[in-house]
Formats: sequence, structure tokens, C-alpha cells
Amino acid sequence: MRVVVALGGNMILQKNDKGTFNQQFSRIQQSAKILAEIAANGNELVVTHGNGPQVGNLLIQQERGEPTVPAQPLSILDAMTQGQIGVMLELAMINAFSQRGITKKITVIPTLVEVDPKDPAFENPTKFIGPFYSEQEARKLEKMGMGPMKEQTGKGWRRVVASPIPQSIVEYEIIKNILLDNGIAIAVGGGGVPVVKAENGYEFVNAVIDKDRASQVLASQIRADELVILTDVSNAYRNYGTPEQEPIEEITVSEAEALLNKGEFGKGSMGPKIEACIAFVRNGGKKGIISDQEHALEAVRGNAGTRIVPDSRS
Repeated sequence: MRVVVALGGNMILQKNDKGTFNQQFSRIQQSAKILAEIAANGNELVVTHGNGPQVGNLLIQQERGEPTVPAQPLSILDAMTQGQIGVMLELAMINAFSQRGITKKITVIPTLVEVDPKDPAFENPTKFIGPFYSEQEARKLEKMGMGPMKEQTGKGWRRVVASPIPQSIVEYEIIKNILLDNGIAIAVGGGGVPVVKAENGYEFVNAVIDKDRASQVLASQIRADELVILTDVSNAYRNYGTPEQEPIEEITVSEAEALLNKGEFGKGSMGPKIEACIAFVRNGGKKGIISDQEHALEAVRGNAGTRIVPDSRS
């Protein structure tokens, strides 16, 4: 099987972590062992990952480094985190795979993701990123050109950026060829670096792409069999947060769409993951899976997690 595994940001940096290198690498080593288990069954594998905490920390460094060191745009910070997290994953996976006797070449592909310059998200940036500020600090940063800033209710002020829908992964053919050459690719880190088509090629844009949506586009373009989205819960739920809460196991894509349209899934949490799985299956994928790291292997085997399958299997 050809499998795309999307690691959630919590796989790398958890809520109460300080974010030291040793903390992050230790968590990545745990993830690498699970990835080795998945690859041990002969599966072709692409790994994607989040970057929220890391890019937020880089934003702080950029602001505090000014004017001694010129601040870099968000697109370049995205690229930095692709390298940062990617090489840690690569090293951890090389070691975990070697211990299992798996001989596959592993490489990191810093990835460009094409978006539509006319995407409505550019007209109304809503994606919160980076640290929290007081209103006074936020206004000061806006005057310095480091905005726009909006209030996140009950928490403080944060920078907001556009989050356009990904259209295509620029390097998808390279990634597909890596798989055909018995390799494993680490790609689309943090949703990739957003670009738009221009007169002479591509141009960077200031935006953040949802990691799960970008993973879905990549999975569809390389004709993966399964898209596995790992997060901090074992399943998606019906009636989440109520006494009637129950885990969703296997459902058809139409059933998943009906639940999504009813508002069963949080817009900023489970919703995008469900949307990604629906789009993947609608584009020819055999199965979209949502699970946590602990149950990842069993989820791939069809025995755990939430599994979204084509209607023909109902």
C-alpha cells in the first residue's frame, strides 16, 4: 500500500513542553518507531508534519532580533521549520528503520504548495499564529509592519494570516519517484510553503496552509491508497463533549459529509481533518483514517481509529 501519514504538531511538541531540542527530538523518536512499524509491512510511505509551535517560536526570534538581524517573511520561516523538523525526523527514522532491518532511503523534500491568488482567505485573514500580546503591544507591532493583529477571545491579541486552500504540490512528481525508487519522503511540513503562479514562474505569499489539507492534496496527487492523520485523540466523535459522545469507527464518505454539514466537528480542530479525509476518498483514495499515535498501526490495519471509506463499501 502507498500510505501518507500526517503527524500532528502534538506529536513533536506538547502543550506543557518548553520546546527544547531534546524534548522535540525525543518525541520525534517515538513517532519514528511507529512509522517503522507501518513501513515494516512493505508499505510505501510519505510523512508530513505540523509546525505551529516551531514557527511561532521563530516569529518571536524574528521580532526580538530586529533591527540587528533583518526579520524574514513567514514563507521563509515555514521553509526553516521544514528543514528543522524534517532533519530530526529523517535521522530518527533512519535509526528506527535500521533497528528493524528496513532498507529504505529517507529524504526531506522542502515543499512548495500552490494556492489560488484569488482565494477569499486573502481578503479576510483569520488564521491565528505566533505568541499572544496585549492590545498595546499588538498595535505597536502592526505599526512596525508585523501585523495584522486580531483579538482571540479570552486569550489576547495574535497575528492573523490568510489560510488559502492548497491547489497542488509543486514537487509531487519528485515525491512519487522517490517512492518508486524504494525511498521514503518527508514533505509538506507545516502545510508547505505557499506560492502563487506569476508571469515568470512562482512567487511567495504570506499565508499558512492547513497541514491536513495539504497532506490530502499530496496523497491524491501521488495516488496514495490511504491518508492517515494522527492527532491527540484516538477517534473522531459524534456528539463530542456531551454525555452522548461516542467514537466513530468506520463510516462512508457520504455519512462523514452529512455529519460535517450538521456541525458535528469543530471548525478549527477535527473539522479540517474530516474534510481532508472526505476530499481524499472523493478523489480516489481507498481510506482516510484519523487516529492517535498509540493506535496508528492498528488503524492502518483497519482495527482502530476513525476510518472514512468510499460509499461502495457501505
